[in-house]
Amino acid sequence: MSELSTLLFDILPLAFGAAVSPTVLIGIILILSISDRPKLSGIAFYIGSIVILLAVATVGILLGKGVAVASSKPPSVTSAYIDFAIGIFLILLGIWRINKRGSDAPDKGRFGGKSKSAVSDFIKYMILGLGMFTVNFTTTVLVFAAGKDIGISSAGITDKVTVVIVLTLITLLVVEIPLLVDFTMPKRSEKVLGVLNVWMQKNSRYLMAAVMFVFGIYLMIKGVRVLF
Repeated sequence: MSELSTLLFDILPLAFGAAVSPTVLIGIILILSISDRPKLSGIAFYIGSIVILLAVATVGILLGKGVAVASSKPPSVTSAYIDFAIGIFLILLGIWRINKRGSDAPDKGRFGGKSKSAVSDFIKYMILGLGMFTVNFTTTVLVFAAGKDIGISSAGITDKVTVVIVLTLITLLVVEIPLLVDFTMPKRSEKVLGVLNVWMQKNSRYLMAAVMFVFGIYLMIKGVRVLF
């Protein structure tokens, strides 16, 4: 198996886990339904999301490189400790999410408001994309873990860039799919996305808790397999 294939195999589970983000999905659906310029606003949100995810992945890559260069232990051992710690964090986060009171739905006030200009709309929704993914800890933690694996890998720079692109595209399926529906089925998108929005608002807490538990256990097992 090539270095690229090995690295893709390592990060794909994390990428698909990071893509499960009900809060972001509810947010992008709200933007497309109430914004004066839904397509522009949706693209701005998408760009903001890309920026923050690339920033998080870069931090993970730099950590991974640091581990590979500076660690007195084999990089895989240090990486395993990090994976184990992230796994525990996700499980604790899942417990907190299950017991959290109140709605997980984003505040509609941040998504609406009178539009001043196309430029102000673009900036507003790009910042929203940055902000929502910054506080969306499950996604950022999993992207960080994937970035760490990319940094530690001995794959070439071209392979690593390819993997970062794949990681970003998969993670942002939660934004890309609603945008694609809105662009390709403008007359039906409100109904289709509305049904999805209602389901997500009812079940988002349990869905996210499940993702946290599953990937928390996954990362703990990944770490334990190396350590023991």
